[in-house]
Amino acid sequence: MTVTKEKLLDLLPPYTDEWIKVKEKQQVKDIIKLICERHLDFCSDYDLICSAFVGASLQDTCNNLYDFCAKNLHYKEESEEVQTVGNPASIIARGATGIDCKSYALFIGGCR
Repeated sequence: MTVTKEKLLDLLPPYTDEWIKVKEKQQVKDIIKLICERHLDFCSDYDLICSAFVGASLQDTCNNLYDFCAKNLHYKEESEEVQTVGNPASIIARGATGIDCKSYALFIGGCR
């Protein structure tokens, strides 16, 4: 099974390039809190796409999710001054130019 970013973006609300900045002078606890909040905020979006990764077995499903991330979501560390999180459409759309570990965690956790 091949999941494409175009297929997923068609299922999601339109990409608006909205990113939420954690806050000025954030600490690790601030980042963790925001990830947890955004996970809840974006559950309904992830519900629209998670079935695209379902395979014949749990292993197949995990492989489908891994393959999509490896192909489409490239890692790029954010600076300490600017820490952001986005919705699934923004993560997918900006994946080619780079997302950080927060976005990976949100995406993979959201596609539960």
